[in-house]
Amino acid sequence: MTKLQGTYRVFVLGSSAAQGDPEPGFGIARLLEVLLRDQYPGVELEVINAAATAVNSHFVYASARACLRLEPDLLVVYAGNNEVVGPYGAGTVLTAAAPPLPLVRAAVAVRGPRLGQLVEGVARAARKSLGRGRAPGAWHGMEMFLEQQVRRSDPALERTYRNYERNLADTCRLARGAGVPVVLSTVAVNLRSCGPFASLHAASLSAADRSRWDALFAAGARLEGEGRWAEAADSLQKAVEIYPEHAEALYRLGRCEARFGRDADARRHLELARDLDTLRFRADTRTNAIVREVARRESGVRLVDAEETLAAQSPQGTPGDESFLDHVHLTFRGNYLLGTALFEQVREALPDVVRRQGSGRPMPSEEEVARWLVYTELDRYRIAETMQLRLGDAPFTNQPDHIEQAKRFADEIVLLRSRGDSGAVDVAVREYEQALAGGQAHWSVRERYATIEKRIGNAATAAIQWEILTKQLPQYPTFQLQLSRALRDAGHFAEARAALQKVLDYQLDTPVTLVEVARLELMQGRAAEATQAARRAVSIDPRDANALTVLAASLCPRHQCAPQERTEAIGLLQRALELAPESEAVRRDLDALETK
Repeated sequence: MTKLQGTYRVFVLGSSAAQGDPEPGFGIARLLEVLLRDQYPGVELEVINAAATAVNSHFVYASARACLRLEPDLLVVYAGNNEVVGPYGAGTVLTAAAPPLPLVRAAVAVRGPRLGQLVEGVARAARKSLGRGRAPGAWHGMEMFLEQQVRRSDPALERTYRNYERNLADTCRLARGAGVPVVLSTVAVNLRSCGPFASLHAASLSAADRSRWDALFAAGARLEGEGRWAEAADSLQKAVEIYPEHAEALYRLGRCEARFGRDADARRHLELARDLDTLRFRADTRTNAIVREVARRESGVRLVDAEETLAAQSPQGTPGDESFLDHVHLTFRGNYLLGTALFEQVREALPDVVRRQGSGRPMPSEEEVARWLVYTELDRYRIAETMQLRLGDAPFTNQPDHIEQAKRFADEIVLLRSRGDSGAVDVAVREYEQALAGGQAHWSVRERYATIEKRIGNAATAAIQWEILTKQLPQYPTFQLQLSRALRDAGHFAEARAALQKVLDYQLDTPVTLVEVARLELMQGRAAEATQAARRAVSIDPRDANALTVLAASLCPRHQCAPQERTEAIGLLQRALELAPESEAVRRDLDALETK
């Protein structure tokens, strides 16, 4: 990855919120890129998204070491949500919990970047899947952590904080030693419309106190549901006085206070609810205090206070669903606010030779940036669908405001579907075609266009786009996988197999690739070969709904099979439906077999 002379290169480090999940094409790395290109049009710029799903500062430190070998001019670090649940955190299921930092560094050094590749690879593959099981080595989302609750008093949590501080500080020192400035940011999270994922009572609470607490909490929740905010707050406040560390009670109290204008009290209680959430998927008060302290202490570091920036742009000074899709992942507006805040400090870190080439133009508006990034109503629809599916799983289903959040995306889908019926799909496709016709479009625009074309039934057009992407970025096997799928759906089976073979050469024995082999064989009428591949996929991950479904289809092609195979296929589909109850396709296949 040799840098051309005169190029200014920026790396963005962090986890999924920094990456831009669920659509990195609208994340902060892309925001920074388009802002820099607008403000410094004569400068050759590269903004590289080096963030990855489910990682934390241990990975960020290792990643920074690798990035510093690639001639960066600036590192941007936005990391802190996964400190507890990510690798080597106090509440992880991925590795040992909160071991001493020297042991972590040694383990990460041995595994090298493969740690990030492992976590990101399985997470990205799972996002394309129906499965939600817990097979060893498979990523099944946040549900994996349900049994990993961590109290604020847990000694392992203190070790996690210490490791976080050391990782951030050492990352900054590594960069300073290489002469590379760092922009370090606090981490903003959803406070106003994200209830705690889990709450715990003190084991020492007496039976009498617990009984009184239960009655007060139940009354508060009921009154809140009836819209009697002041009465609800009074009842919940009394429950909090009995036990002040129950996250859900504090969250409900804060929401009630916000309803009748006690904004400062509301924010204080909502922040405390986040800090006491025992499923720790969000950066908390201590995390952000560490960021501020490291930025103050380490030279060559510029601080962006994302937490306060988003709060200042939020109703009642408390961030919610105007900026967040869920607990930490940002809406387009949230990414815009964070991206512009980061840009101001990135601008200050630019060398004089770059700053002299500034355009002097005012900062572009959110609407202008949306147009440059080709953020269409089809993209909004796809994101809403993704979030609706995601919120159907635990621990989201355990949140006190789960019904409200699910309705939010259901309503969005209904609205956008009506607009699609009125021509919005054609408008969006034209926007993509116009962007690509210029020849300078970012690869992520082509990726989204290919996905959309396949979604609306134009598999051959999608295949052309995926093939271009495989040539632009041959090191990315996901594009070969998508090319194979599009070619298969277009009926070009030989070409589909050739593309799939490149994926198999990279990653042979995984459920994702084996399911694709089975589907391709099945479409060519080779049920025996499809069954063999599908059985292997199920043996690797018995709770992968995609693997179960394709095995059932292989046993009973077009729902035709002998009684023994039919019985097995019905059992497989029943298991798949338990794992993916929202899947209408699985339900239809099951109904078809059961009524034969």
